[in-house]
Amino acid sequence: MQKRLVIPPANEPVTVEEVKLHTKIEYDIEDKLLETWITSIREIIESSWGKACITQTWELIFDAFPRLPIEFPRSPVQLVETVSYFDADGNEHEIAL
Repeated sequence: MQKRLVIPPANEPVTVEEVKLHTKIEYDIEDKLLETWITSIREIIESSWGKACITQTWELIFDAFPRLPIEFPRSPVQLVETVSYFDADGNEHEIAL
């Protein structure tokens, strides 16, 4: 199985302002660093737990029809947009959901 992040999260679970308020940081010089840390921590959590903190779109590609159940790279799954396959002649077919 190949997996590809198509649309990354539009935002982070917490803002720099929320982190600064919680940690009582009053200056702005480290804002970019805090922003980088927030993203890195979210990515570590998602990768190690297999959970998505924020809505994102993934594409899964299989070489053949997979056995059930299909394991998604992140959960919870909010929506399956399309399921399609290629036949022996290379024609793509979409399965009605």
